[in-house]
Amino acid sequence: MNAVKENRVYTITEADVESFKREGYDIYGDDGTLIAYGVGKSVPYDKYMELKKAYEVLMEQCAELEDKLAKKAKKE
Repeated sequence: MNAVKENRVYTITEADVESFKREGYDIYGDDGTLIAYGVGKSVPYDKYMELKKAYEVLMEQCAELEDKLAKKAKKE
């Protein structure tokens, strides 16, 4: 398995996983799949706002669909 942080990559054993996670390294399996995120990760504010706006749009669409379904159920 590999521990990855920024441009650093270390080959580690199962015994090393927890200590590398605490230091902020992401842990990947030998096949390249992500096993665990490192502690202390944060999302950049711009990315957060982008995701928040997308979430709000989806929630509005969901509310509109629920209204349409309710109106259709009343007609039937």
